[in-house]
Amino acid sequence: MIRVLLAAQLHVAHEVIRHLHEHPEFAVVETAVDEAHVCQRTADLLPDLVLMELAAPGLNGLDATKRLIQAGLKTKVLILTTAESETAMIPIVRAGARGFLHLSAHGYKLVDAMRTVLAGDFYLPTC
Repeated sequence: MIRVLLAAQLHVAHEVIRHLHEHPEFAVVETAVDEAHVCQRTADLLPDLVLMELAAPGLNGLDATKRLIQAGLKTKVLILTTAESETAMIPIVRAGARGFLHLSAHGYKLVDAMRTVLAGDFYLPTC
């Protein structure tokens, strides 16, 4: 079982959970909507992966990712974003995330991105 912590707005979280419902190897163990909650629950639960929305009310995905990496947690982070630009990947990768995916990506791309990141590789969308 792959344990996932989902850090995103409610409507994004619901959409992700809907996609993951078809893939029983993934279990969402927690949802969080602010940076402090994400960091605390990740430290408590030690999920395999955090799906982190880049920018949501009360959540700065870059700052939260940096905090998780600086804490030395082995949890991998995949950023969910509305950014379209290739230059958007630079601060995301510098923060320590293992990749990013556009929020509008199809569900199969989400699962592919998650598997890629969990395998230890970077997931960067193709243009």
